[in-house]
Amino acid sequence: MYKAIVNEAESFTLDFRDGYFELDGKILDWNIVQTGRKAYHVLWNHQSFRAEIIHIDSFEKLFTLRINGHDFTVSLQDRYDRLLEKLDMQKDDHQKASDIKAPMPGLVKDLLVEEGQQLQTGDSILVLEAMKMENILKAETGAKIKEICVRAGDAVEKNQLLIKME
Repeated sequence: MYKAIVNEAESFTLDFRDGYFELDGKILDWNIVQTGRKAYHVLWNHQSFRAEIIHIDSFEKLFTLRINGHDFTVSLQDRYDRLLEKLDMQKDDHQKASDIKAPMPGLVKDLLVEEGQQLQTGDSILVLEAMKMENILKAETGAKIKEICVRAGDAVEKNQLLIKME
């Protein structure tokens, strides 16, 4: 079962059981036909809707839909997301970019970015050699590089600032 939050305001539960979708515990009586690659025609509650999938972020479980020309952002939470929220352990939706610090002492082998570069979550930032192993440090969130504080060949200590983010 999922909790769906639309435009950070309205919420409802969504489930799939025995081949049917349930919306807030009631079977969703609808008809949906794909009309294009990401376009659909939906009949629901005696009304006709044109729906289009604009964007999907499967990692964050975020979807942008255009229905009859109006955009809606839908966030899905599964039972694990709701448990983390209940325990007040959910991650901030607008996670701040963290400066990159050395996770261990080592040698900067290669810089894979430059100042002013915009990063996406998961982008490789630099190669740090430690204990004869090369470790690639990656961006934890999308951010812009403000300042690079090291150069290839620099020896660094644990928790030393490597890159300032903005």
